[in-house]
Amino acid sequence: MRNPRSLKESDILGVTWGSTVYHMINYLNPSQKVNAKFVTLHGSIACCENELDVRTLVSRMAKAFFGENYYLLTDALMSSKEASRIMKEEKNNQRVFKMFDHVTISVSGIGSFYPTEESVLASPEFMPTEDLEKLKQENVSGDIALRFFDHDGQECNTTLKERMISISIEQFKKIDRKISLVSGVSKANAVLSALKGGLVDVLILDSNLAEALLKLSEDMPSQE
Repeated sequence: MRNPRSLKESDILGVTWGSTVYHMINYLNPSQKVNAKFVTLHGSIACCENELDVRTLVSRMAKAFFGENYYLLTDALMSSKEASRIMKEEKNNQRVFKMFDHVTISVSGIGSFYPTEESVLASPEFMPTEDLEKLKQENVSGDIALRFFDHDGQECNTTLKERMISISIEQFKKIDRKISLVSGVSKANAVLSALKGGLVDVLILDSNLAEALLKLSEDMPSQE
């Protein structure tokens, strides 16, 4: 059985944006040199600080392991389906999208929309109010790799699906080892939803969130 901590040269590691991922990278030990590939799983977020931007994070992670880095040269959210299609067909972006089918490991955070909207993606700087309202109508619980999911971990059915420059949720689910780094008790509902939807294989969280998650799962009605 493969060591879950190992990284091989044949691996393609997908990275998402986020403060928790940023802090994790600060603790990486640069002594393990592995010429693996590191790729962004989505475009940049306009309202995001540069140090938390996914292109910055994937570059730093690749540098820590002396690997190669690849990133999308575009914002994440397009104004229309057609604009999204055009950006995906740009030569560099097309190359990155082809890599999504071969990602073997992902490192991501999880954003929370329920019971309160704490994800940065809920801010008007990222999405118009009407888009947020449509997500609420679809019972949005959280987001992962810029894909919005409901309380059962299924993708919310809005036009955001077609306008987002990001790995699809179907491709994301096929990744062999999906690692999520999450902190804060307010994210318990979103984490539980992500687990239900098969969006997480390895969960790294703080003790307070772990206790909140256990309580939440215990309070769920029995399926028997």
